[in-house]
Amino acid sequence: QVALAHLTTSIDRASRMVDQLLSLARLESLAASPQLQVPLCLATLCELVLADLGPTLSLRGIQLHKSLQPAPIKGMEFGVAVLLRNLIDNAIHYGPAQGDIRITTGCDGNRSFVQVEDAGPGVAADERDRIFELFYRGAESRTVDGCGIGLSIVQSVARLHKADIRLDASSLGGLCVRVAFPVFVNAG
Repeated sequence: QVALAHLTTSIDRASRMVDQLLSLARLESLAASPQLQVPLCLATLCELVLADLGPTLSLRGIQLHKSLQPAPIKGMEFGVAVLLRNLIDNAIHYGPAQGDIRITTGCDGNRSFVQVEDAGPGVAADERDRIFELFYRGAESRTVDGCGIGLSIVQSVARLHKADIRLDASSLGGLCVRVAFPVFVNAG
């Protein structure tokens, strides 16, 4: 039984890594296709991602606090959805069971933003630049299953969309990740 449980965990981890690597490869292949950039709303995409992650949130007993205000951008729907999924999935898995997650979207001047906060261990200030490196896992994350690809994907999507990423300590006790995109104003 123990060996079977270890095998199942290893298969799940390998499957997740392959999914992440395929997402990264797909993003890189789509980067040269500006016609894929369409008007999007970060709030709407967050709702879709949260609906998809609902069972995981429930299973871990996460208290979700959200303030999703309109946040228009122009971008690749697949890429932005992958960015949001990785940020929210990290908050779910690195925070404690029955912990809190806060998700906020909105506009701040000429930037539309999404901000994801958790109650996990956070990331030490001296590691914040390194966590975007492919396969790098910070000291606080080594107790949680992961492969060190998710935040590399987040950074790739942000670069493709001329978005900025800021990492800070969260008032919930963990990490606060804020990604700010150029606001899209529909001239038509």
